[in-house]
Amino acid sequence: MAAALGLLIGYGTGKVLKWARAKGTTEHTSILAVTLALTLSVLGIVETLGLDSVLAVFLAGLAFNATVSGEPQESGDFLERKGQVQEVAARFFDLPIFVLLGMALPWEG
Repeated sequence: MAAALGLLIGYGTGKVLKWARAKGTTEHTSILAVTLALTLSVLGIVETLGLDSVLAVFLAGLAFNATVSGEPQESGDFLERKGQVQEVAARFFDLPIFVLLGMALPWEG
């Protein structure tokens, strides 16, 4: 059941993203936000149902990638977007580290 649910949600999300891109309502840099939302949504739904969440999230990612990867990509623009996604991911993981470091510093001293 977890596998079927993960595949269904991943495929559906990929189709919705392709439809939104065809209408011109999304930006290319929003793919990180979509994949993060997909991961957390599938994890929450499947955990609530008491199923294997890791399997569901993995298969949702595979189905999403298979659905979205059929789009034609521009060679130069694709490399630029890949660099932007990596920069956003680095900021996403660096910010909590700096916040935790700032909380751990002895400010009274």
